Amino acid sequence: ELFDPSRFSPEAEAARSPHAYKPFGTGERACIGRQFALHEATMLLALLAHRYRLVDDCDYQLRIKETLTLKPEGFTLTLAARTPADRAAVRAALAVLPGSDSGTVDDTATDDGLPTRVLQGTGLLLLHGSNYGTCREFAERLADEATGLGFTADVAPLDAYAGALPADRPVVIVAASYNGRPTDDAAAFVEWLNTARDGAATGVPFAVLGVGDRNWAATYQHIPTLIDDRLDALGAHRLLPRAEADASGDLSGTVKEFTAALRTQLLTHYGDPESVGASAPASEDTGYSVTEVTGGPLDALAARHGLVPMTVTEAHDLTAEGWPRPKRFLRIALPDGVGYRTADHLAVLPANAPAAVERAAHVLGADLDTVLALHSGRRASRDTLPVDR
Repeated sequence: ELFDPSRFSPEAEAARSPHAYKPFGTGERACIGRQFALHEATMLLALLAHRYRLVDDCDYQLRIKETLTLKPEGFTLTLAARTPADRAAVRAALAVLPGSDSGTVDDTATDDGLPTRVLQGTGLLLLHGSNYGTCREFAERLADEATGLGFTADVAPLDAYAGALPADRPVVIVAASYNGRPTDDAAAFVEWLNTARDGAATGVPFAVLGVGDRNWAATYQHIPTLIDDRLDALGAHRLLPRAEADASGDLSGTVKEFTAALRTQLLTHYGDPESVGASAPASEDTGYSVTEVTGGPLDALAARHGLVPMTVTEAHDLTAEGWPRPKRFLRIALPDGVGYRTADHLAVLPANAPAAVERAAHVLGADLDTVLALHSGRRASRDTLPVDR
């Protein structure tokens, strides 16, 4: 019962059994809102600690109350707004802590002695296993980075290469698990990996970035680990160790480290010797390109996720008019051949306001019935406009 905050350090947590902490239940009956609740609680505590000093003005002595959980009985705190002087004192205290001189993360690659670009025509394949787009976005960012090095980079879902991987170019895989199973766009690929004959991936250079959340300990990194192990067993050549990006940890930091390590490996194996010592090519900001495409605006999304349209037959408010958090009742007619079970998810794709659509069409000089695809020429940066069709 010693007060020891360091028992919750990342190193201490990693050394403990994942089953030592079971918030919101676990297994088949785990709360589906657990991740949101934990992040919400973390944000609230951070907000309170940032804005207030927490003052024990009653000289509280610990008395443990045990009901469903353990908690201090009768413990209250007074909040006092933090002043500029308080914040200055905190900054001064943090400045003398061990490791405080590490500074901010430097995103600039320092590949001294390595080529700055690859041979012309060198390909790179980036595959993603993604249900909600996070891994796909990471793969596209890596493709942007690789394009800046001179690679011809292609991005595709894992299922597009179920049955065979090309051995003429490096393959980078960004994948997540969904309740311990492959994502919708990776199921066929994983099935092929599990049944492939020996040597089916001989000579394929590869690297795996796994994305997950350690709070789901039983299935954390399950699919990325399986992909990494099976490719190695099938004769593929691992360019660097599998990386674990944890949504409840330093997700962006892990992705940055993986990107830097991948850059070094790619330049080492595929770099143009003539470019050693040359300055890295400047990134060109070509803005956005707009092209007209055929097909409906939702075709690509529907094909990727197997979506089917449904008809709303009834809709009305459940809350009083003007209520700040309105709730709606919807009754939906299922198409033929589509079933529903309790807890199935339903995707709602909202439409843009007609006035906004008409304004955008006017600015672009486009007909309202035209389907357009927007692509960014910016490299290695988050787009400020929504892209795709």
